[in-house]
Amino acid sequence: MININRCFSLVLSFILSLQLTACMSNGDDNALQDFIINEYTFFSQEHDLHEIQYSVDGAMAHGEHIVLWNTGFSRVGVTKLSSDGSIFAETNIQMSHNPLQVLGLNITNDELYEIIFTELKPGGDIVIHYGLYNQQGGEISTKVLVDNVARSDESNNAGQAVFADDGNIAIVLQNGSDRSTLYLFSDGEIVKQSILSSNQCIVRLKSGKLALSQQDDTNTLREFDFSTGDWGEEYSLAVSNVQRMFQTDSLQANDLLIDDGTYLIGYALESNTQNRFINLLEIGITGTQVYYCGLLPDGSIFLLYSERLDNRGLASWSNKLIILSLTYNPNPNPTEQRTIITIGGRWYAEGIQHEVIKYNNENGEYIIELIDYFSDSISREAGELRFFTDMITGRGPDIIVDAGHNLINQEYLADLNVFIDNDPELSRSDFFQNILSSLETPDGKLPLITNAFYIWTMLARRDNTEKLEHFTFDSLLLRLDELDALALAGNYMSRERFIRNAIQFSGNDFIDWDNNKANLDSDAFIAMLDIASRLPEQKDARITISEDNNLRHLFNGRQLLHEYTLMRPEDYYFMQAKARNSFVAIGMPTTSGGQNIVQPVEGIGINIGSQNKEAAWDFVRRFLLPDGSPFFGGIPLRIDKYEEIITELMTPVFWEFTLPSIGAVTGEEQFKRFLFNGEEIDVYAMTAEDAVEIRGFIESATIRHRIDNALMAIIEEDSQNFFNGIRTAADTARIMQNRVQTYLNEKG
Repeated sequence: MININRCFSLVLSFILSLQLTACMSNGDDNALQDFIINEYTFFSQEHDLHEIQYSVDGAMAHGEHIVLWNTGFSRVGVTKLSSDGSIFAETNIQMSHNPLQVLGLNITNDELYEIIFTELKPGGDIVIHYGLYNQQGGEISTKVLVDNVARSDESNNAGQAVFADDGNIAIVLQNGSDRSTLYLFSDGEIVKQSILSSNQCIVRLKSGKLALSQQDDTNTLREFDFSTGDWGEEYSLAVSNVQRMFQTDSLQANDLLIDDGTYLIGYALESNTQNRFINLLEIGITGTQVYYCGLLPDGSIFLLYSERLDNRGLASWSNKLIILSLTYNPNPNPTEQRTIITIGGRWYAEGIQHEVIKYNNENGEYIIELIDYFSDSISREAGELRFFTDMITGRGPDIIVDAGHNLINQEYLADLNVFIDNDPELSRSDFFQNILSSLETPDGKLPLITNAFYIWTMLARRDNTEKLEHFTFDSLLLRLDELDALALAGNYMSRERFIRNAIQFSGNDFIDWDNNKANLDSDAFIAMLDIASRLPEQKDARITISEDNNLRHLFNGRQLLHEYTLMRPEDYYFMQAKARNSFVAIGMPTTSGGQNIVQPVEGIGINIGSQNKEAAWDFVRRFLLPDGSPFFGGIPLRIDKYEEIITELMTPVFWEFTLPSIGAVTGEEQFKRFLFNGEEIDVYAMTAEDAVEIRGFIESATIRHRIDNALMAIIEEDSQNFFNGIRTAADTARIMQNRVQTYLNEKG
């Protein structure tokens, strides 16, 4: 099911037609050529044609149609599309007066809709329902399948329901980030209930039977025996990186489709053979973005996926449907054998995907494949373990993608400074030196590099900066009672968030990340705990957090500080312009004063054990050249690319028109118009003074943000004893020091 955070309004508009070429491999005689890709987008309400305003929950093939279902607060919309993407029929079904979520949909032989959905009761429990509805949305019958399931805030009780040919139903409901519950129903009665790990899903096989996939190092598939409530046939899958599985009813001898993050693979269970049908990179997507896939009788394949859009660092999500019409060439030209180099990591930005496609099209000697360790269907812990195991045993990818999440010890990565110094088109002076230095290890090596970054800081009113001049935890604690503000940093700033920020944004003050040393029994850490105790235990869920609300509260003196992320150079200028230049960035508190924090948009490095380092560098350097693709927005690391943006912002735009009475009239066009604090404010071209202030802000960033979730769990657990009055801050810090140092020693 598509993550609810990525769901947007469903509006159909044709935007693109293009042709690509791909090839089958692993023994299939046919080659897939001349893809005709009709791409449709679902992210706005620009057309009166289709105004369903609910989230896209899923899709399936039904006869010659593609069926989409989408959930509102208490209703479900079902849309049938023809194979050309046009709307065939639409149905709206009112199902409940409480929030609901669709787990699965089936269409019977009588063209009735069977829907499995969860309902959130006012008391907080979840109920799983079965409903049967006609084509007009009328209810025929409903039944409660499971009552009073405890709600999980971590997973929002998302899940999956799949129907077998004989009417049996299998449901997986997530109960948290690392567990889920399996329910099997036969004739509407439960025949099995068991606890699963979260990285498992149900797939309907070509035989019509249902099976459960175990997506870990074993990659097994077990059929359900509904007559006994036990397991049936078990299959071992010879696919190393199973991301998702999809049913197929008409694809030659294949029992199911498997997405391995790079390819869409047809898989035959009895013969244990596979055919790579589609290279997902060549159509511009990766496995972590594909949610539903199906085949139509005319041979078309559809993919429902979610694309992250970017406007120089501002992200949004667009749900898209691609229909691939396939033409087979019985006599394909043999492809030249190329050496494979691999990329592995947590998440692949749009820029990396696009550059892989270009590299593979242009390079005759090497071809890049993605290894996706961290798909939505695999838990973070399982992904990290697999990644660590591959690196330690010498099977790790040639190129590592990591945005600073400490996936791997830096001794496993090559020094990129060596490659930069030997590159005829690159120099360290091409980049902001303070940002480059923040990415280096203490001995001057550069294990990872980015081509763009964000900066984290705190904003304060200029008239408060004298009191906050020495922005340390000790001084902040002393000044809290003197400063007249209703909130320290807005209602979103909870104790947990403040502590987490203090750890990850204070360099080596509390955790010496380079030497694995804890320093939690210090006066500064004790002062930080004392400040945290004055914050709310949790953020106020009733308050809608918005940048403008917090800036307005800061502007009016209702809060002392505002945590701010600079994602694009123009954002700081626009923010200051609409607030009448009343703010100043004072950094994040550290033991030596306020410091602005560097966060790489994406990090990329080379495995020190790679046998193809030069080929890997040939790919990495593409992102560092003047015309290199951005990973995903942010402030450019290259100084010349940054200056191009500033020059554009400093160039005024003029309008001109002629009035009969007075002749030509000209004036400067505003860049933006804001409504802020009840006042309409026009922002014009940036001045030289503005450019100097922003450049100084960027060049003052010195500390790279670090985080370790297991370490944070220890600190958050122990801090509760202080907040609950069981221990003093000093005693709490001493115990934390021992526990965290033990963890760091064991981690090595």
